[in-house]
Amino acid sequence: MVSYPEYEYRCYCSNIKEADGNQLHAIYKKRAESENWIENVKNQLQASKTLTNSFHANDILWQLSVLAYNVSVMMRYEAGMKYWKQEPKTFREWFIELPGKVVESGRQIKLKMYENYYNRTKWEGLDREISVLTA
Repeated sequence: MVSYPEYEYRCYCSNIKEADGNQLHAIYKKRAESENWIENVKNQLQASKTLTNSFHANDILWQLSVLAYNVSVMMRYEAGMKYWKQEPKTFREWFIELPGKVVESGRQIKLKMYENYYNRTKWEGLDREISVLTA
């Protein structure tokens, strides 16, 4: 049986005239992960929506979306691999958008969750893992 060499093909459209193909690849390789972060904040966390007619208010809302994204990344990273690889939209749907309320009782703040919430065990597992880290 004849063995053929494997090839990798890439195509870059760029206005950088001083770089050859390998240099362009190195430049764009560094940008790839940041492009994913921007996409996550912009599209999955709805930060691209213009909610007000005020530039400054929209700027603050954008920065709050970035902060929320970074906090969710830190929480998922610290809690372990089973949460780390989730898309931000998936994480938001089961962790942030949950039916419940925050109550204070006996000098403790607790979250009362609907007992039949379908992601309750996942939410409580993440909460336990983060509590262990902060204890």
